[in-house]
Amino acid sequence: MMTSFPSDPHHHWESTNGHMEPPFPPEVSPFTPIWSQDNPSPMVHYPELMAAGFPCADLAIWPRQQVGSFVAQRLSPRGAQPASTSSSKKTRRRVASMAQRRAANIRERRRMFNLNEAFDKLRRKVPTFAYEKRLSRIETLRLAITYIGFMSELLNGTPTHDGRSPELYPNLMTSETEVKSPIPDWLNEQFFEDIFVEKHGLERGQFVVKVRAIIPTGGAGENYTSTLYRANVDAECGDGTTKNLAVIIKAMISVPALKEFGVFTKEKFAYDTVLPKMEAEWAKAGTEIQFGSRCWKTIEGEVDIIVLDDLCASGYQVANRQKGADFKHAHLLLAKLAKYHAATAVDYRKNGPINPLFNNGMVQETARDFFDKFLNAITPVFLDSLSSWDECDKFKPKMTRNMKDTFDKLFEATKKDDSGFVALCHGDVWTNNHMFSYHESGDPRDVLLIDFQGPYYGSPVLELFYYIVSSTTLELKTNHFDELIQFYQNQLAESLRKLDYPERIPTLRDIHIEMLRRAYFGMQCLYGILPVVLANKSENANFAGFVGEEEENVQFRHDVFNNPLYHQHLRPLLKMFDLRGYLDHE
Repeated sequence: MMTSFPSDPHHHWESTNGHMEPPFPPEVSPFTPIWSQDNPSPMVHYPELMAAGFPCADLAIWPRQQVGSFVAQRLSPRGAQPASTSSSKKTRRRVASMAQRRAANIRERRRMFNLNEAFDKLRRKVPTFAYEKRLSRIETLRLAITYIGFMSELLNGTPTHDGRSPELYPNLMTSETEVKSPIPDWLNEQFFEDIFVEKHGLERGQFVVKVRAIIPTGGAGENYTSTLYRANVDAECGDGTTKNLAVIIKAMISVPALKEFGVFTKEKFAYDTVLPKMEAEWAKAGTEIQFGSRCWKTIEGEVDIIVLDDLCASGYQVANRQKGADFKHAHLLLAKLAKYHAATAVDYRKNGPINPLFNNGMVQETARDFFDKFLNAITPVFLDSLSSWDECDKFKPKMTRNMKDTFDKLFEATKKDDSGFVALCHGDVWTNNHMFSYHESGDPRDVLLIDFQGPYYGSPVLELFYYIVSSTTLELKTNHFDELIQFYQNQLAESLRKLDYPERIPTLRDIHIEMLRRAYFGMQCLYGILPVVLANKSENANFAGFVGEEEENVQFRHDVFNNPLYHQHLRPLLKMFDLRGYLDHE
């Protein structure tokens, strides 16, 4: 469910003796300028260079042959002496003027700018379902190679390399090659047969399944409740045609608490019933809309499994969770969320709950032990992380009082109130649980919701707190918080009118009053979801990492709550929440 910004590797000179030192010749100190300024060349003013149309072909600094001996000397091993010449006259070094050095620097900056721009464009093209961190250059190239090979197989129905080479698919499992990563035995040809029958209408016995590639995706810190696999599979039919399948397989992690919450049952019902029904409501109103991925197969057992369309194959990708959503991304998500909330609210008022399972609310009494264990583990770490602040004396005592009896206060803040506005909330709207598609310009075009493991009937205000606090940029959540709320309310009101909502439509004032009523949940988002979203990638990023007592678990919690990026967001949010009265719960 949850990654870090990788740093580009630093490049160093390495000498022959293994030490990291620049190979300067003996007479050139590492702390002296490369070019002598004893006899500088005539200066050419920088503006005149630009006016001349820089860069231009005749702006050569000096002929190569004039500095050949100097270059050879500088690149020779340490301690080597310059080659002797027949002439006893000392060779004069060519001197670069200030303007020439500036020109060379400008050319280098322009080259690096173009290179970085090219990599940024490439990063936007490759699928980042499990790579929402900013990829390094080498990671980008490797992923692009893999993606090109994967899509070539998808389009052509044949491997790009004989035997689907491990160079293209480092985590590949195929029917003909050795397993290169922990792919479960049940992910085989027979597993996909039902999906071809359902999706493509093929008759059993009339086709042969060929597994082209299965790639594990996600990882520690990316998904806390599921193991994910991306599969590319063909069905070779008796008439010579080939049908292709590009899907994501979600295998639920075996955690007893998740079984108690019924996350698999909820998600299965959401994909099978809720999304199709809500999309049909909008279709009746004359609007074609899609809220989430298509589900093709579910299996409930020792391992609960859901098979969904691979949205990456349609150009969708997860945004960068540590960077956060800007205005365009946030507006697109809030507009889609408002339409989803409106459809479920209309259905709730006209037909009652679509499934009693969703009546339990976000925080359930049966989950008290689980929540207490989680909150008792993180609370002291969070409070301790405030000790280094200048405002520690102001915020730490207030938060210490607020975080007593947390479960009871959370239960009260999140329970359903039928006298107010009620919708079926997604339950976990953060960056990794929705995917964007893009125009060629790079602007987001559409967004789809994924991971419907925790839907509940309740106030959409809870979703607003959860999304804005966890998944928008620092600029948006601190300086444009009210604008985002107003945008959502406008979209919600318009959608409710289109769908003939039978009751009073909530106003902007109603939304803000509701946010004050449920502000305790908003405050809890500051330490319950925000640090998790902004955390750096870690192998200990799992449930044990948050509640375990092992040394690595304790260290993981310390790293999460002392992350500088987290405190960069937390400090202004605490101040803003304090000014709004969101921290007054005594």
